Amino acid sequence: NFVEVIAKKYGLIIIDSLGSAMIRHIMCLKVPIIVYNCDFERYKLRVDESALSDLHKRFYIAKNKVELLDLLKRYKAGKLSSKWSEEIIDNYIFPLNKGNPGENIAEYIENLILHR
Repeated sequence: NFVEVIAKKYGLIIIDSLGSAMIRHIMCLKVPIIVYNCDFERYKLRVDESALSDLHKRFYIAKNKVELLDLLKRYKAGKLSSKWSEEIIDNYIFPLNKGNPGENIAEYIENLILHR
């Protein structure tokens, strides 16, 4: 998978949209993820408060070039850690601590196939 190759090689993912079919897979990677979206202020008006909070828990948000450059400087300095968390995976991808892991993973894969 191209995303995994990038994540392994660079240890960083930058995306411009949360609407990608790959977003669930990207959220599972244990690397820092930057969302670079100049329209984020308009986007966040359509998202409820708890989901918006979770977005900030999992992603670094850059709303302009200055913020993106700041995040990239932090990354180059080794100061941009991954925001990966079991809580986000449990809430948005598949439950890690609930039920049979094999069934949870099968359901996750089935959802990936259905949403492509």
